[in-house]
Amino acid sequence: MKTKEYLHRKFDGEYELINLTGNFSIVDGKRFFHAHIVISDREFRAFAGHLFSGVIAVTGEFFVTASSVEIAREPDNETGLNLLEL
Repeated sequence: MKTKEYLHRKFDGEYELINLTGNFSIVDGKRFFHAHIVISDREFRAFAGHLFSGVIAVTGEFFVTASSVEIAREPDNETGLNLLEL
């Protein structure tokens, strides 16, 4: 919160995708995907955080629920984040 920035970390190699949860919203008139992810390594250690980019090596299974409601994000001065406008 002090820097008002997300922590970025790059994971090299192959990991198993355990969970991916997120939502699509609109930021500055463009579609935006906000995702949280859990992955594990060969020693079954889990790592979690925000997903900024990734490559699927073999296959990924996803369940997406569509909605007719368009959700926007607006800047919040206190946190420095684009928060959902619900």
